[in-house]
Amino acid sequence: MYRWAYGYLRRLKPVLGRLAEQAVTWHEMLSSAPSITDPPMFENFSGSLLIRYLLCWANYYYLLDRCDRSHETYRGDLPSEANAHSAIQEAWTVVNKAEKLVAVRLAKYRLISEISQGTFQPHYTLLAKIYFLRLRLLLFFPRMVPIDRTYLPTDATVTTNRRDINAIYSGWLYLLEKARLYATCSGDQELYSCYTAYQSCIYIMASLQDQPIRLCPSEPEIPFSASHCLSWAKRLRNHAILSYAKTGRHCYYQIKEKSGISQSLSRRYGIYSIQEIPPIREMRNQDNERPGLQDTLLYIDMELLSI
Repeated sequence: MYRWAYGYLRRLKPVLGRLAEQAVTWHEMLSSAPSITDPPMFENFSGSLLIRYLLCWANYYYLLDRCDRSHETYRGDLPSEANAHSAIQEAWTVVNKAEKLVAVRLAKYRLISEISQGTFQPHYTLLAKIYFLRLRLLLFFPRMVPIDRTYLPTDATVTTNRRDINAIYSGWLYLLEKARLYATCSGDQELYSCYTAYQSCIYIMASLQDQPIRLCPSEPEIPFSASHCLSWAKRLRNHAILSYAKTGRHCYYQIKEKSGISQSLSRRYGIYSIQEIPPIREMRNQDNERPGLQDTLLYIDMELLSI
């Protein structure tokens, strides 16, 4: 998958990559010297498109298989001696650049005295995806993500190269909470439901630890016991189901409408083969037995879809 993506990204890089670097340089120069009177100029281009472009590169480095023998061809901006650790750090760096472009995008609206339009769609959707991508990097590669107090305030203030278990769980929950809140502001119910379900899973993982998780930084530190974590996991799980109810109902009715059709609906979409759906029989608690159980029927326990 990342090989196919590399071909498109490589063709876009001479144009979009140059424009993105110009905007990032402008942001970094103004951040380091706010009183500068003659900031560098950069070409005006769609900020949301540049942010999406950088998110594509970040996802690319996140998915890059460093064990692939042909990785030399698909390494992007990584040096020839780069390893998996380098790829994850590059992905984190590119995500940080994407968030800087969000600030540049808002600055453009401020210059034309239309700052209120800067937070229109897709502003919060882009921020939600930025923080969720950071979460995935920290979730699967907690030892490879660099210590970054700027974008991950849960990291220890003392300079260290490794995070303890409390900092890792705190980072996961912090990034997911930010992503979930931004998804709320965007109004995207599917995105919000997805991030809420992820957060519920993190609380379940935290409940399985031998010692209570201490979220940091907090004053005073409040330990999250297993029962406390499970309580939050159940609350977020129910909230995710409620948020996804409308979309889930619509999808289910579409699936049910096509189930049990006699003629073959098998189709091929590229390398994927779509098979027909067997007739659906809805089961409930009162149905203790399934009379006439057949392999040609798809039984669905509707109680599993309720809270």
